[in-house]
Amino acid sequence: MKSLILLLITVTTAGLSISSAQTLPEETVNVTFRAFTWDRVNDNIIYYRDGSEEVRLRLPWMKRSEVLRYEGPPVLQFYQKRKNKKGEWIQNPVASVDFSQSTIESPLLLFYLEKGNGSAKFGARILNDDMEDFPFGSYRVVNLTPASIRGHIGNDVFSLKPGQSTTVTPKKLISNDRNVVVEIQTPVDGEYKSVSESVWTYHPDGRTICFLIENGQKGRDYFKINVMSEFESDNPPSEDLEVRRMDVGN
Repeated sequence: MKSLILLLITVTTAGLSISSAQTLPEETVNVTFRAFTWDRVNDNIIYYRDGSEEVRLRLPWMKRSEVLRYEGPPVLQFYQKRKNKKGEWIQNPVASVDFSQSTIESPLLLFYLEKGNGSAKFGARILNDDMEDFPFGSYRVVNLTPASIRGHIGNDVFSLKPGQSTTVTPKKLISNDRNVVVEIQTPVDGEYKSVSESVWTYHPDGRTICFLIENGQKGRDYFKINVMSEFESDNPPSEDLEVRRMDVGN
């Protein structure tokens, strides 16, 4: 009799555990973000699901999109559409970002082409787009290479590990025409050596993000710089931006 009672208790407890596990709410995130790309792929049109809505987004080229929203699982999946052999439209996953691994409060999603082995795929990563320490008249340098770098913009010196960024507001210009000297150094044989030196025009009414990217080369061609600028006089993105929402059900 005792064995039967113990068996009933065990079965009942197991049933409650299974029931509890089944009713646990799925983890969700509720975020707002902006997006852009520095590559052009299939008109830069991608899709994602925001709750029950399908969002169609034409990624702006080197320009922030309007503020977008997303509510759903922590991993946000992006896809493009193509027709299969039967002529049916199907989803083709192209990129994803995991918001559960990010503590960034103002995310900017960068979309780019990953090339290799004769093929290319779309990738995405989350960048910090906090504007509080990025006033007009500043440069934000983002190190997207696997190497540590050192450099200076005017007289302002900075050091960045892979994935780090810094904001620089030049204190001294080299001439009245607002030119500023920019130099980047990377480790070569254990010593930091110059791999880039140029003169930029400083705009006190603009702010510029400088993305340092690995270029697959060595020496002075080790990396390239992609630049995204905006000015106080700029209008909100219009013709470069296309966002459409469609209710696709649950």
